[in-house]
Amino acid sequence: MKQTIVVDSNIVNKWFLRQNETELEQSYDVYRKIKNGLIKAWAPSFLLIEVSNILLYKKQFSEKAVDQIIEKIQNSGISFVEFNVIYLKELVRLSKLHDLTTYDGLYLLLALQKNCQLVTADKKLLNVKEVGVSLGSL
Repeated sequence: MKQTIVVDSNIVNKWFLRQNETELEQSYDVYRKIKNGLIKAWAPSFLLIEVSNILLYKKQFSEKAVDQIIEKIQNSGISFVEFNVIYLKELVRLSKLHDLTTYDGLYLLLALQKNCQLVTADKKLLNVKEVGVSLGSL
């Protein structure tokens, strides 16, 4: 049975940002496995907005470069899920329970809905033992 995971923006950013990043080889390995269909990966569609924002404003990438990276992410094999407002109360509850931003809570909520692990480099998400796993755990 194919492994199913949720990936967050911390992992996806490692695919394109090389400076000051750790676990690069492990992140590329996850990318290759997703791209080759060996791992089924999910992410909230918000990941694309989050990555765009980091690339544009924190890393000062050009619009063209951001567009190219977003296209690569969209073609990576990740299945993107739109957030449905019927889950807003649950998102707020989980975020409060685990002391997360609601942005990070989106990834946790999706992992719980898909009954799979959340692969992340975020320390708070890694503390959610029910689902949070590091790259080294795959």
